[in-house]
Amino acid sequence: MPPASAGQARSAARGAWRRDAWRAAAVAGGCGLLILLDFLVVRPLQAAGLLDSLAVAINVVSYLLLAPGLLPARVVGVSRGLVTSTFLVVAGLVAVAIIWAVTAAVLGARRRRRAAPSVDRGRRRQLLEHVASLTVLGGLAALGGYSTVAEPRWLRVRRLRFPLPGLPPRLSSLRILQLTDLHHGPFNSARYLRAVIARCRALAPDLVLLTGDYVHASPRFFEPVARILGDLRPRLGTLGVLGNHDHWEDPERCRRALRGAGVRLVENTHVFVTSAALSERPVAGSLCVGGVGDLWEGRVDVAAALGGVDPATPRLLLSHNPDVAERLPAPADGAVRVDLMLSGHTHGGQVRLPLLGTPIVPSSYGDKYAAGLVRGPRFPVYVSAGLGVTILPLRFRARPEITVIELVPA
Repeated sequence: MPPASAGQARSAARGAWRRDAWRAAAVAGGCGLLILLDFLVVRPLQAAGLLDSLAVAINVVSYLLLAPGLLPARVVGVSRGLVTSTFLVVAGLVAVAIIWAVTAAVLGARRRRRAAPSVDRGRRRQLLEHVASLTVLGGLAALGGYSTVAEPRWLRVRRLRFPLPGLPPRLSSLRILQLTDLHHGPFNSARYLRAVIARCRALAPDLVLLTGDYVHASPRFFEPVARILGDLRPRLGTLGVLGNHDHWEDPERCRRALRGAGVRLVENTHVFVTSAALSERPVAGSLCVGGVGDLWEGRVDVAAALGGVDPATPRLLLSHNPDVAERLPAPADGAVRVDLMLSGHTHGGQVRLPLLGTPIVPSSYGDKYAAGLVRGPRFPVYVSAGLGVTILPLRFRARPEITVIELVPA
């Protein structure tokens, strides 16, 4: 190639690269603008009760765009210990840079492929390649849609029949519902949670037990979710404890909102349940329900929760984090008896991959406390998969659940 022609080719290549870079910048800038609009406008409107389901859709798209920057932001040392907005700004800038680089690379690859000399690979082979590409892309799109749109709202009612030592026969027909990890916030709309409560009311519960994490991402969601929970109206009442997310946002605001909605908190204390009422004083022939604070952020005092209860009285313990079962003292050290502990926190792992199981479970004991009825070192623990999502706005093979508990005499 003559020198002039070579120079022209290099100049043309630089010009093409600049066009690709500007197009990629437009795509990355649009993504960054959507992320900014989500955090500055959409989420405050959602917390104020506006947009709701539309806000959730925008939030999910925004978070998926932001996701490439989350891990790099943590790697460079930005953690939740700093102001949350600082972390989000760093993650957003990294995500926009990654989106720009990937888009520019894809545009460049397409341009080079079109400029390359054509090779006759045969019409049938080209058709097969196109079909294979569309099949892969369609499968990924279907899987993404299912895990972000379908399964997170595919609610199921899981029934637990549990023999409880010393349970009075007149309490064996008591209908108890456990709800946990509602996480009202960017990914869990008020509309969805109202549908959950309507499903609960149709089950006609006598008692509802709440095991924490009512909001996600903002304390402004405490009052709306408390109003939603106030519509439960079980025959006897609603008892609850707080979770780590409630402490991260504002524990006192959470307590005020829940009490205002008629939820009785049993953090490091207990109440007695009869077939007719709840009582703070011991009642013959009753069930004791106690609770503890969150393991990560609160105070766990099982002696305060269940200490002093008549040995003949059966008892349940509410703990947001199931790892509490592993941290209690041995019976030889004067530990308080627990007949069954109810927990949440793990979301069933949110993602359960075939053969590989759950990649991430927020527990120090791996998959042991991911979900379901588990035999702890001293007593059984039921871990509900919960209702909402956090971190990733998706569920896969870990459907949200309402737990209906039927206690029978052992």
